[in-house]
Amino acid sequence: MKKPNVIVFGASKAGQNFLKNQDEYHVLAIADNDSNKHNNYLDNIPIISPNQMSNYQYEYIIIASMFIEGITKQLLEDLSIDKEKIVYVPKRLLKIEDREIFGHFETKKLAHRYLELLGEFFQKNEYKCFLNFGTLLGIVRDGDLIPWDDDIDLAVIKDFDEEQFLVNLKEVCKQSGIEVEYLIKNKPELGLVGLDILVSSPNTYSFTISVDLLIEDGEHYCLPIDIVPKKYFKKQQKLQLGNIELFGPSPVEEYLTYVYRDWKVVKKDVTYENNTTTYNEPENLVLHKEV
Repeated sequence: MKKPNVIVFGASKAGQNFLKNQDEYHVLAIADNDSNKHNNYLDNIPIISPNQMSNYQYEYIIIASMFIEGITKQLLEDLSIDKEKIVYVPKRLLKIEDREIFGHFETKKLAHRYLELLGEFFQKNEYKCFLNFGTLLGIVRDGDLIPWDDDIDLAVIKDFDEEQFLVNLKEVCKQSGIEVEYLIKNKPELGLVGLDILVSSPNTYSFTISVDLLIEDGEHYCLPIDIVPKKYFKKQQKLQLGNIELFGPSPVEEYLTYVYRDWKVVKKDVTYENNTTTYNEPENLVLHKEV
């Protein structure tokens, strides 16, 4: 069967991952707004300006980026692209590895170890920490991490000294005996807004622990790429993962309904366009790695 001819929009890491993970489409070109990438190639595929897309005979434009709102608006309003030609692909195809990370026994075992370490750390230091998003969904609905998830989602109310918080968090991570990297997330007007703990070991798949900070904004809390109602984080609802005591927003099922709507229905191939109601396209997010 002939593969549809497409243009991929996005030449950054997500776009590169998509090219590696997909086998459904024939990619003619990769469009990107960064002029520094134009006239280069990815996997022998030319990187072009969005204005050059009209030079190609394509069936679809594949958005391979988390910045779906801005790109969709650009395609519809600036470039007069037919909405029926725009495709939002599953998030799993935009990740480094399209595999069931927590379906791997040793990887899930290590993830449980980190949940135990971090849960004890947050309670001991009186940081108000909540399970969030896919991690919360899996533990409430399925009693464990979702097999095809690849990160642990935590949210912590920011009411502390951020420098000391980072020092303390790095100290507890050392207890795992595994060297990790940290992707620090800042916004110029807010300072530290979160960090990713990048975990990799010889016997496991790589996964991420996202520690997002809940920063107050009226009746909502802002996270690096989400906005959530403040009312669900006034108190913690106790949850159990085996012998590990953890906490979620309260009431937890009402919160999950707000975030996912029909959260009891298992959905594997979600996109940035249909995953959550809380997604807020990031602005001015500055990232840097530390060890």
